[in-house]
Amino acid sequence: MQLVEPDSPKPPEVVRTAEITGWRIRLYYWTRNPHILIWSAAIIIGVGALLGWQSQAKDPQAAFVEMFRKAFGFRKGMTDEDAQQVSLPEELLKPAPQIERVITALKGRDTFDSGAITDVTDAVRKSRLAPADKSLALAYWDSLASHLGEPGADLLFLAIQARPMPFANELVGDFYITKQQTTARALQYYERELAVRPAAETVRQRILATYYQKKDFAGLGKLAKDPGYEKLLTPAISLEIAMRQRDWAGLWPPLLALQKENFTQHTPVILSCVAGAVWLLLAWQMGQPKGLFSFIIWAPLVAIPLGAASTLPVLFLDVYQSESWGLKHTGLFFQDCLFFIAGVGVREEFCKLLFFLPFVPILLARKNRLETIIIAGCVGLGFAVEENLSYFRQGDPSSAFARFLTANFFHFAATGIIGLALCDTLWNLRGKWWKFPATYAVVATAHGFYDAFLSVPAYLFVALGLSCFILLSLKFFREVARERGAATDQIFPAATLILGLAALVATILVCASREYGFEFALNAILGGALSLIIFIYMFYILFRDGLQEDAPISAPVSDLH
Repeated sequence: MQLVEPDSPKPPEVVRTAEITGWRIRLYYWTRNPHILIWSAAIIIGVGALLGWQSQAKDPQAAFVEMFRKAFGFRKGMTDEDAQQVSLPEELLKPAPQIERVITALKGRDTFDSGAITDVTDAVRKSRLAPADKSLALAYWDSLASHLGEPGADLLFLAIQARPMPFANELVGDFYITKQQTTARALQYYERELAVRPAAETVRQRILATYYQKKDFAGLGKLAKDPGYEKLLTPAISLEIAMRQRDWAGLWPPLLALQKENFTQHTPVILSCVAGAVWLLLAWQMGQPKGLFSFIIWAPLVAIPLGAASTLPVLFLDVYQSESWGLKHTGLFFQDCLFFIAGVGVREEFCKLLFFLPFVPILLARKNRLETIIIAGCVGLGFAVEENLSYFRQGDPSSAFARFLTANFFHFAATGIIGLALCDTLWNLRGKWWKFPATYAVVATAHGFYDAFLSVPAYLFVALGLSCFILLSLKFFREVARERGAATDQIFPAATLILGLAALVATILVCASREYGFEFALNAILGGALSLIIFIYMFYILFRDGLQEDAPISAPVSDLH
């Protein structure tokens, strides 16, 4: 008996003339269309430029002055420049004038007009100041009007009494502090004033400033242990005191305080968040996660804070090598090559690698090279984010803004390459024992040369620095492309890069304009524009199929038999 099979259903006909539509299809092609990407980036940057122009600072010079004052001054200022301007007539006409405000007002009066001198003297005598305060104000005014540059006899008499009047010794010290040969005498009078007024912070500020100008760090170290002086010292000054005294344990508290201060300024924090988000999105996309709870999704969120923490030992080594080894930035190219290679390159790559080590046992067990290079790169990204914040504190905003365009990826790539080399060596210790030390030496040297070349304001050296950046980027992209799977990206990674960096440029234009003016913002962008354009072009051309290397065309199955 022969079984008759039922008719099998016919496959649906393929209508080749029908247009395939849908938002996923359109998104796939839109993100691979260079015209759409270029115009989209131009619109984003244009909006940022417009907002920056409309919100630019009215007084950019004042922002620079305030920045340098915060970076290098003692707390609450080192001089009387920030003292509140007081109107002498208004103060003297009060029922109970304050001697401190009267003294402040007298400092700004004209002492060259004889008529004005007489008017001030008469006004003080007729005022309702207490008799002792009136004697002090008149003695101080006579000393100012004499133009001798030293305290008068009446003022000295009020200061050297067994129970001196408040402010008398401070005013005498103010005369002596103006001459280098009498600074020691000024300090003696300031100390006498503190015995009368222990809470006189202006006197402590002048004492600190005097020791600092004399570079007497031993004296500053003793003062720093006094709670009355400790609160007036900025972390930067405390760090310099510990450094000059080679108090290595004492370096850590001010280093930690400086790291905390990095997060007090809104502009660098905003830029760091935007730049970090752009590269984190790209890292996730390059890692090809299989789901929301993939290891490659959550591990970078731990790696970035660890990378940020690695800046702390870098700062410590920077200070230690500077004082103990003499590795300092001199401004001379050949000497600075040693500083940047043996100092900056080696210590930064070492500390980033040190904070990558907690991931190594997990990555060795997972045996996934793509995850390894991405997670190691995220440690470098965290370092770059924190380092960019530090550049704002160091008082160089021009280079600080430009760094956000390229420094993040430079550290991302450098740490990724070294971290991958370490795991490759541990996976095959016998066959590839040489790979990690060789890779570390090459990357640290490239890092050092990159910084050394860019420190010279000449086109040739800038081109050499960019070549280091490009070669490092090529190595990183090749390693990533080799390890990625065959799946095609729905959104082209280059689109994420281009639009993300356009958003970063727009943010820089707005933030820099608000702080220092639109012209400054444009110059900051132009400072990193060339390397950024080359980097994007290289990324787009090398990985136009979504960061996936071209696979060889397989022969048809029929041809294999």
